[in-house]
Amino acid sequence: MKTHFNKVKYYDEGRPEYPKEFFDFLYDELAIKTTDIIADIGCGTGKIAVHFLERGNKVFAVEYDKNMLEVANDKLREHPSYVPICASAENTTIKTGTVDHIICGNSYAWFDHARAVPEFKRISRTGGYTIVVYPNGKGDEEHRFSNDISTVYEKYKPTTSPVPGSSYPIFKNDQFIEKFIDHVEIADRSKNLYHALSMSFAPSEGHDSFRMFCDEINDVFDKHSIDGIVEIPLKLKCVIGKTEDLCF
Repeated sequence: MKTHFNKVKYYDEGRPEYPKEFFDFLYDELAIKTTDIIADIGCGTGKIAVHFLERGNKVFAVEYDKNMLEVANDKLREHPSYVPICASAENTTIKTGTVDHIICGNSYAWFDHARAVPEFKRISRTGGYTIVVYPNGKGDEEHRFSNDISTVYEKYKPTTSPVPGSSYPIFKNDQFIEKFIDHVEIADRSKNLYHALSMSFAPSEGHDSFRMFCDEINDVFDKHSIDGIVEIPLKLKCVIGKTEDLCF
């Protein structure tokens, strides 16, 4: 598994939060119980794990990047049901048949699916879900701020994607649920810049184009902000299916 960020502070402070409506859907409509055991694979800095922990679930927080996991530990170690594991999606080290549901937030595309899918099945109990979710989906396509930010991004993206796999899982016989949740992220100038710098294609500090990238992102913010903030429409996309039906 590739670790794609050496930008932990940017990621933790800049990436959007997951909306409460998403977790309400999981518990109210998908019938996840607070007694279920969750494996958060590619947990990053714990942006998803914290919501399950606050509702009482035991969470195996699996993250290959030790710097990401250290930030998650700082935030979540007071929860008695938090179990951090520095390991890959392809070899989680979780005992066989101990997990009720697996969730991957903004991470599934980075896994080696040919190895991760069998691992997901190994650690899971029968009947559980694999939930793959991305918080950065398109919101309002007419939103001028979003369009201007995307224009800057396109200038810096490589011609070939560094992402090794598909963003979303494949389930046998197309037996899966798609769920979309519209929400709004409020960002000040710093959060907006950190969000941009957390992207895998964004130049790192010390790179020749780092300052130019920052200036262009800040220029867009300054153009569209009102009273020092922007409101960014987002669409959370979730793909959910039974873990036993996962394919690659």
